[in-house]
Amino acid sequence: MRGRAMLAPLQIRAYHTGESAGPWPPICSEPNPSDEPQTDPAVEPLPVKRLKLSALNVTIGTIGIIATILAAVWMSPTDHISYDYKNFFSYIVVLLGVLLIGGLYWFGSGVVWYWKAILPAGIVGAVVLLGKITNVTGDFRIEFGCRFAKDPDELLAPPQVSAAGKEVNLSQSPQPTRNDYPRFLGADGRAAVTGIELETDWNRWPPREVWRREIGAGWSAFSIVGDYAVTQEQRGEFEYVVCYDLLSGDMLWRHSDKGRHRDSLGGVGPCATPTIDEGRVYAQGAFGMLNCLDGQTGSVIWSTNIIDEHDADYIVWGRSGSPLIVDDKVIVSAGGTSGNSLVSYDKLTGEVIWKAGNDRSAYASPVYAVLDEVPHVLTVNEGWVRGHRASDGEILWSYAWPSNSEATAST
Repeated sequence: MRGRAMLAPLQIRAYHTGESAGPWPPICSEPNPSDEPQTDPAVEPLPVKRLKLSALNVTIGTIGIIATILAAVWMSPTDHISYDYKNFFSYIVVLLGVLLIGGLYWFGSGVVWYWKAILPAGIVGAVVLLGKITNVTGDFRIEFGCRFAKDPDELLAPPQVSAAGKEVNLSQSPQPTRNDYPRFLGADGRAAVTGIELETDWNRWPPREVWRREIGAGWSAFSIVGDYAVTQEQRGEFEYVVCYDLLSGDMLWRHSDKGRHRDSLGGVGPCATPTIDEGRVYAQGAFGMLNCLDGQTGSVIWSTNIIDEHDADYIVWGRSGSPLIVDDKVIVSAGGTSGNSLVSYDKLTGEVIWKAGNDRSAYASPVYAVLDEVPHVLTVNEGWVRGHRASDGEILWSYAWPSNSEATAST
């Protein structure tokens, strides 16, 4: 019938609540198994999936996260993050990842505990025994190598003079030229050469290689007078002062002192640049050996070890100060702390003329300057910049320069 709902017949069940036996079951009777809801055997229950974080899964995830972070860092422009910060951050991220994976291996694997200890100990031991840090670059890139591999300079043969007997004239007095560069940073200490014209379009007029020679390791620059160039280099267990012919690359003479400076941060070899003055070569090695050599033959005129002579300390990255010539004196930073920080020698005989100051050496070369009409020798030392009177070494003024020669390279 339209407009009316059909109601199902109402069914009522009554239960007897008495305690006497009868056909009616008690209210609190035990449930009948036949009354339980039955599952259709044709319908299978849905499986319940549980996430299992195994050590392998976490390891793979960790490697993926590390790779993503490193990719983001290295893809960022260098004007936002410099290379040294990128390298440093990369080492931190990789180290944290290694520690996390190592922790998962230790606590999450089912390996017996002594095998857990043997495996990482073996890896670390192999790295320490077989590997070494060969170099740390200026942008904090760490380079590794085999502990038993030789450095490139150790593979070089001892230098051979290829133009023996050729006359060498390192004296500026007869014919000085405008291209002479007789000391570190040039004749006037400003690292400038005037009157030189260079081709600017290297695509049309590229530089042409004139000659090439293998030389030893080191940080020494070249000092140039006329057609001759003098430098210092390391070959195996010896420091060399070497004179080359600029036009041919031939070695004209060499002088050697036993000693090998090597540091993972500072590299291999001598650091100071020789000074050429009136036909003589003044050179300081990484271990403080100060030589005055005949510019024509390389033979020793006089020599001294300034570290031993002045009871000074060896500094970690080697002696780097180039000798300074002022009138009849050759001046070096000895670094003694008992009135012999800066020392002046007679440039012809090697006799001490004066000494002054109590500062350890840094890595700077002494500089000559005239300030307020007074000739000065300026030095950057560990902790101080000093102004010495050039004639007698007296300290005229000082300026605090916080530094530590074992940690910072003040130049």
